[in-house]
Amino acid sequence: MDIASCDVNGSSCGQGFQIYVNLDSVAPKAGDTYSFAITYSDGTTGTVSATVSSVLSAFATGLSPSGTGVSVTPNFS
Repeated sequence: MDIASCDVNGSSCGQGFQIYVNLDSVAPKAGDTYSFAITYSDGTTGTVSATVSSVLSAFATGLSPSGTGVSVTPNFS
């Protein structure tokens, strides 16, 4: 696959690169290792590995600013 920089074609992912990998219904587990075969722009190749450190099973919920007055420090409850 070819992974392009996020700032091309009007993308606004806010990161250097973005990739989506469909894992079907199997979620990764902490400790799983994934290897990536890469080809650099000069034609050389290499392999890098990444280990899953943790897996979140739900998004954070119920976060909302609270308090009164004006402050540069947010207060979440």
